[in-house]
Amino acid sequence: MTNTNEARIENCTFCNYNCSFCAHNSNYFHRGIEIMSDYLFNKIVDKLPEQITTITISGMGEPFMDKNIIQKIEYAKSLGYIVNVLSNGGVLDDYMLDQLMFSGLDSLRLSIHAVDETKYKEITKAKTFEFNNAMNVVDYLYENKTKIELIVTCDMVENDPDTIKDIRNKFESKVDLLEIWKVHNWVDTFNYRKGQVKKQTCGRPFNGPLQIQVDGTMNMCCFDYNGELELGDLKEQSVESVFEGIRYKQIKSYHNGDNDIPMLCDNCDQRYEEDPSVVIYNSRFKSGNRLGRLSTTYINMESK
Repeated sequence: MTNTNEARIENCTFCNYNCSFCAHNSNYFHRGIEIMSDYLFNKIVDKLPEQITTITISGMGEPFMDKNIIQKIEYAKSLGYIVNVLSNGGVLDDYMLDQLMFSGLDSLRLSIHAVDETKYKEITKAKTFEFNNAMNVVDYLYENKTKIELIVTCDMVENDPDTIKDIRNKFESKVDLLEIWKVHNWVDTFNYRKGQVKKQTCGRPFNGPLQIQVDGTMNMCCFDYNGELELGDLKEQSVESVFEGIRYKQIKSYHNGDNDIPMLCDNCDQRYEEDPSVVIYNSRFKSGNRLGRLSTTYINMESK
């Protein structure tokens, strides 16, 4: 098993946006569009190994398209887990935010790629009400003095000083962390980040979070959006037995440099030589510390 305390669970593959730089696009994404049942979610949470202390609800869809997400959060919290959710905020109206504040949620990470409405819609193809919702989330939770940790992440194709300034002005004083990144390549689907494979491993087969897909299968990596590196199926297996399987051993051996079986990882941008410029701005952490980080949590990271 990997050396991690985090399990990422994909509760939904529906998305309300069609972001220009995302692989959730009919031309690329080929897994089923579905919502994980509460039964399957609970079954998976119940069988997580003791070393897992954090559950992050995220994946290739918008988690809040799942009408039962509050129940899922509350169930995980009832078992003592730290619970994080990644969202674009587009469907988070005041009613849903009120529910979130009472759910026990520990952290909400919002993907907001512009604050100018025209730019935002160009990137996300969002509707006006979704833009308004996304812009309101931080203000609403900040004004209500929520205990939820608030993180805003912005992805940029090109370094845009005006957008950086606008995002910092709107959010930085009200959130726990603001990050601005250059968009990644979704392995080698796009060509936003330039570079050459230099590293033998990205580290995920050794230290990466558990990656659990909407149908209950386990995958090696969140960047593998079509599940080509599928390890096993938690509907039938334990986490421990998945890591004892042949597929995991093959991937781990590849990342150790012990075999050259052709693999999705061959040209992945996560194996490029580390480039500090991909961290355009971070309000709390040094770019060198943030690079190579395999988790969406920020424990044991050195602040600026």
